[in-house]
Amino acid sequence: MSLREDQVQRYSRAILLGPVGGRGQEALLATGARLTAGGPCLWTAAAYLAAGGTPVTGPSAGLAPEAAGFLAAAEPRTASALAEALSALNPDAVAEPGKWGTLLALPGEPGPHLRPLVAIGSRADAALLWAAGRDACDACFAAAVEGSGPPPAGAAAVQAGALAAVLFERLVLGVRPTLLGLAVDARGTVQVLPRSACSHARGLGGSVLRAALRHVEACCPEEGCGVVLEGGEGPRFVPLANAYGRWAARDPAAFPRDARSAFLFEPSEWLGLLRAAEARGERLSCIVHGHPDGPAAFSAEDRAQAAPEGIPLFPGVAHLVVALRSGRAEAAAWVTWDGFGFRERPHPLPE
Repeated sequence: MSLREDQVQRYSRAILLGPVGGRGQEALLATGARLTAGGPCLWTAAAYLAAGGTPVTGPSAGLAPEAAGFLAAAEPRTASALAEALSALNPDAVAEPGKWGTLLALPGEPGPHLRPLVAIGSRADAALLWAAGRDACDACFAAAVEGSGPPPAGAAAVQAGALAAVLFERLVLGVRPTLLGLAVDARGTVQVLPRSACSHARGLGGSVLRAALRHVEACCPEEGCGVVLEGGEGPRFVPLANAYGRWAARDPAAFPRDARSAFLFEPSEWLGLLRAAEARGERLSCIVHGHPDGPAAFSAEDRAQAAPEGIPLFPGVAHLVVALRSGRAEAAAWVTWDGFGFRERPHPLPE
């Protein structure tokens, strides 16, 4: 979608922010938030999201709110009343988006829920918020929210609701880790909740994995590379040329390695692929490259290229690193960003 002139004016301050920009604002307008319940916590989140252009709707079965929030002097008690309040706040908030996410009041239904997903609950004297992106492990999310109480009330509800809106927007913009938990105490102190590395089976499988392995084997002794795109018809592997050698020949000082020990997507080919994928409704889910006669590990150079100055270029995208010996895949590593750094685990190869 393209921003209308009135939308450029309305969201101009957000568009000027680095993480948002024009494309980011378009994404916020195109991704709606479904509320699973009412109450001051979710009303507050809905108000902030609606003001930023995110479409918001309540459950079709109606709402059972606890207390009035920002949206109306008297609580909206149905989804239609919520729509009226949202329309008065921002007409864009009642538009039909291209996709929906979820604002979940815990304990709530176990799921599955549309992503991006922000769950709000409580434990002891703290509000709990869990943000789950599209790639978050369902089992890890379920374990994280298990035992959570309902969202907080009073002033704590407004505080937690505002933070929930920020988390939802950052998931849409792709600037949050796939799964993040926060605890907010009565003084407003925010703590990042610890979580264990995902132990559930994830990665590439079947024909996609075999296609990726065939490509990196065929590229030996140079580093083969490609990507996995996911859409309505499932994942597919797209091989890409390693352009590092060409760029090293043009500027040896800027590109001191060679294609045997580094890879680089040709910028024009890479940009064209991303634009075509967006037009087809596909998303980038994994970047694949080989290490001829090297380890199945994310090297220091890999980390520097994937996260310049410690900021990941694609925080929700995994990496598959394939170690090759004599031109054959010997081992592989699955690498993901957890919000603080890259985590690696062995990835099984087909028999």
